Amino acid sequence: MTVAVTGATGFLGLHLLPGLLAGPEPLVVLARGDASAVFERIAGFAGVAGTDLAASLPDRVRVVRADVTRPLLGLSPLEHAALADELTEVWHSAGDVTQDGDLERLRRVNVEGTRNVLALAGCARSAGSAGGARFLHISTAFVAGRRRHGTVYDDELTDEYGFETPYERSKYEAELAVRDWAREPGRAAVVFRPSVLSTHLPPGPYVPTHPMLFAFRALRAIVGEHPGAVLRVVGRPDSHVNVMPAEDAAAVMTALARRAPAEGTLAGGVDTYHVVHRHELPFTAVLEALAEALRIRFTVVPEIPDPSPLEAKARMLSAAWAYAHHRRRYDDARVRAIVDVGPSRGRLGPEYLLGGMGP
Repeated sequence: MTVAVTGATGFLGLHLLPGLLAGPEPLVVLARGDASAVFERIAGFAGVAGTDLAASLPDRVRVVRADVTRPLLGLSPLEHAALADELTEVWHSAGDVTQDGDLERLRRVNVEGTRNVLALAGCARSAGSAGGARFLHISTAFVAGRRRHGTVYDDELTDEYGFETPYERSKYEAELAVRDWAREPGRAAVVFRPSVLSTHLPPGPYVPTHPMLFAFRALRAIVGEHPGAVLRVVGRPDSHVNVMPAEDAAAVMTALARRAPAEGTLAGGVDTYHVVHRHELPFTAVLEALAEALRIRFTVVPEIPDPSPLEAKARMLSAAWAYAHHRRRYDDARVRAIVDVGPSRGRLGPEYLLGGMGP
């Protein structure tokens, strides 16, 4: 009876660990680093976040050096089989979150990596099912792609709208792989679709970079020494984006894993859940936080026929600006029907967002 997790030293993975360790099962961390480096990173983050994990690490956590991009995770056939034989549950949180990255590189990590971890779960025998261990996959609400209006339901998975970024496409393809895997008799999978994950913790050596911080740093490099500059952003003034504190998202996921049906009830034996904040965040609020931190100003306009040199450079952040057009919402009724710990934090504002940006 062992739980395995990938991506445990990543931004979301570190927030998942307290919930995973709250159960009785020992935890196997599949990571590329050696055990001492992994334990140091987990304990360091726990200290920053104010959680007490350090004492339980040696007794409850085992590190197995593994690479999700390699067949058998880089393990020998005997090592792979022995590991699979003890697993009842596999959490797959590892991934490349580079929004505008090279699609083939993203596929190597997000799609082929998912297939390699699925293969491990499929070989498991201690789960009491010929289908293998239950597979819990961290996807993203942004598999909805370029659908900018209306309500997105958790049983929907389509590419008919296209995608805003290569990252979104790679995560869509990874979900297809999970659904294909779960069609085998006896297999069960859970897919979590969080929205944009953020934190109030300032950047540091033990706090991995979160998605919004990527965009902030890139924009800071572009605006450079231009205090007071005005940047026009093409979009809708009534657009919004869903931002979820990572610790809240992790609490929802681990609670769902304990209470959700043991077998998938949606397509192909898969249960899919939107893990989102109850309040949409106006895109203008995101711009206000960025403006305060960067000492510039933003204005949202329907088009920019004559971009300034600074605006032309800022256009390179197309992955971020795409969401200035979004008015969609994500249905999370199934989450709220199962767990009582749904997103409880109040409305997120510039103060929260700035906390995670650092000085």
